[in-house]
Amino acid sequence: MISYFLCDSWYTTAKVMDSFIRKGFYTIGALKTNWIIYPKEAFGNPKALWIFISTNVELSTQELLDTYTKRWRIELFFRQSKGKLALDKYQMRFRKRIQRYWLIMSLVHYLCCIYSGEFCTFEEGYSYMQKQV
Repeated sequence: MISYFLCDSWYTTAKVMDSFIRKGFYTIGALKTNWIIYPKEAFGNPKALWIFISTNVELSTQELLDTYTKRWRIELFFRQSKGKLALDKYQMRFRKRIQRYWLIMSLVHYLCCIYSGEFCTFEEGYSYMQKQV
């Protein structure tokens, strides 16, 4: 089974990609387009140009994009967790405490998604839990 580390442009670096290769993961990551020369009609438009890179050279362009789009769920988790669960407000420095906090945060997010016993949207579950408090 092939495993991928899907990352945004903050983590698409040689050092990070090398560390994942050593652990048996391929990387698919976005590149910062402000480092690339834009075509004339795209200059200044941040949504006009997206560039991706992969350590798996056997992937077609379509396979690379199809795999990378699975990252969207990760982006939603972060947006919801920061916006509603204050993920970006923690002030811990010790690794063990940060790991515990992430575990609790992930559990709360999961509970919001299954509050009714079945999968629902995060927003539905979050609204329900807000009413219970």
